[in-house]
Amino acid sequence: MAVAGCARTEAVVELWSDRAELAAYVDAFNAAGGPVKVELTYSAQPGGRLLSGAAAPDLIFGSGLASPQLHRLLAPLDRLLGGELAADGYFPELLAAGSADGRQLTLPFSFNLPVVVFARAAMPDIDQFLMSAEELRRLADEFDARARPPGEPQLGGGSAGADPPRRDSVGFSVLWDAGVIYLLAQARGAGFAATEDGAVVIDHARLAAAVGSAHDWLSADSGGIAGHQWFADTYLHRPLHQLALDGRILLFVTDIASYARLPEEKRELLDFRWLTVDGGIPILEDYRSFAVPSAADNPAGAGLFLRWISQPEIQAHLLEAANFAWLHGFGLAGGFPALREISKRILPRSHEFLIGRLPDASLLRVPAPPPGGGPFAGAGAAAGGLGGAPDGAGGAVAARRCHRRSAAAAGPAAARAGGHALAAHRRCTVGLPVRHGEMARLARMAR
Repeated sequence: MAVAGCARTEAVVELWSDRAELAAYVDAFNAAGGPVKVELTYSAQPGGRLLSGAAAPDLIFGSGLASPQLHRLLAPLDRLLGGELAADGYFPELLAAGSADGRQLTLPFSFNLPVVVFARAAMPDIDQFLMSAEELRRLADEFDARARPPGEPQLGGGSAGADPPRRDSVGFSVLWDAGVIYLLAQARGAGFAATEDGAVVIDHARLAAAVGSAHDWLSADSGGIAGHQWFADTYLHRPLHQLALDGRILLFVTDIASYARLPEEKRELLDFRWLTVDGGIPILEDYRSFAVPSAADNPAGAGLFLRWISQPEIQAHLLEAANFAWLHGFGLAGGFPALREISKRILPRSHEFLIGRLPDASLLRVPAPPPGGGPFAGAGAAAGGLGGAPDGAGGAVAARRCHRRSAAAAGPAAARAGGHALAAHRRCTVGLPVRHGEMARLARMAR
């Protein structure tokens, strides 16, 4: 960490990062005894901090660095990629996401993917490794039909003023995580991207279609929205993976890093499929990259660190060392390494459930760069990516507290961009039960 009062020299590289894992990587680099030392400073949103006018470090690491707002503040990395770094070693869509006007401005490092999780015993005959959003709904509807009491009609939801229908089992519900709606809308072109001046670009028709589809799904069920909400209020004090093992639910959506962090004895009873939307697997928007600010004092030193950490043998060592140290997360910085060789050959050694199940690079889809120099979830998000919070934990009280924090953190810049309401909503609903009013709020925003 940087020491207050100590002047920086050419032998020092200042690095801002939003991930604790970088401390282990920096220690390994410094222990190698090279000509420069890296000083790590934690920053909840490195890109946003740079945009705020703070004195630039030599290197930043975080999500959202491909935002057009940051382009003018970043130095090109093309000489690095054309020299000691092989561009063809990266997942091409991730590398392309960090390019602008023919210049490579960010270097991808790790990314996360959405998965559909279920109890192995519940669906033993599913052979494929992918599950589309349409297949998810079909399987959930079939489960609900089997669980529906005899004689109860498929459509309904109770008469006005009546008690909500009691649902003791539900195949799947978008009320468990509004982030699923966000993911589907984003993957289908609703936007949520930024322009260079910070405006948020949203295709309101596509957003309305995604929210409307979710609303129709809930309304078409026998319990309607009220029945799904009753189930959430009654049962979501337990983790979703345990509800799946208990047979209360059939499926839930999370991300592969969160799935990897489940206790091994639970994971052995579960299975997963990569979630596809319109034929592709959407990379979650919190994918992480390195960038060198154009105002860096020591860009040459930053380049030394980038060349070191981008070597396949170094990344393999970092992954293997993590299994024997305090660092017990998933992959590199909580995600798949952006180097294809490491993701396909090294990562499955420590995560055996991935053996033979890694998706083809041609299936990956990168979302449009988010506004604000960080993920659209904003600074201080409880966890990166879809399902990053403990699955099914939190509840309405936690959501209300999070919304209050989000409103305070969004700031005037976000308000001018017109995106602060959706940013706050996205931050607070990932992994949290969502009340009926929240669905209505998303619908209003879609208009």
